[in-house]
Amino acid sequence: MICPVCAQEMAVKNAGDIPLDVCWGGCGGIWFDAFELARLSQAPPETMEWMAQVPVQEAQIPAHKLQCPRCSLPLMRRLFKPAVKVVVDECPGCGGFWLDHGEWDRIQTHSASAEASDQPDKLTLARQMYRQLCARQEP
Repeated sequence: MICPVCAQEMAVKNAGDIPLDVCWGGCGGIWFDAFELARLSQAPPETMEWMAQVPVQEAQIPAHKLQCPRCSLPLMRRLFKPAVKVVVDECPGCGGFWLDHGEWDRIQTHSASAEASDQPDKLTLARQMYRQLCARQEP
C-alpha cells in the first residue's frame, strides 16, 4: 500500500491480531481499515506500544487532498469523536481512517481525560436543558 501523504510504500505491523499499514520510516502515519480503529480503541494500551518506535522523517504537508490508499476516494477531515478533539481523515467509501503521526497518542490522551472527567460535554448539557424546558411546558 502507498502512503497517501508521502507516497512511500507502507509496512504491515501487527497491533495484537490486527495488521495495520504503517508509513515506517516515512511520515509515520497509519492506515486503519474499517472497524480496526474502533477495535483498537478498546484494546489494552500495550497493544500499540510499538508506535513509539516508528521511525519518522519530517514530512511535508501535501498540497493535494489526501486520497484513500484502498479505494482512491478523497478522504474527509472530521473530529474523531466530539469529546476527543483530534481531527482524523476518514474514507466515505470503505470506512477506513488515516491517522497522521502522533494522532493515535492524542486520541488516547483525550479519551482518557474525557473518561476521567465527570463533567458532561456541551452537547449533553444542551440536551439536558432542552428536556427540562420541554418537561416544564407539558400540561
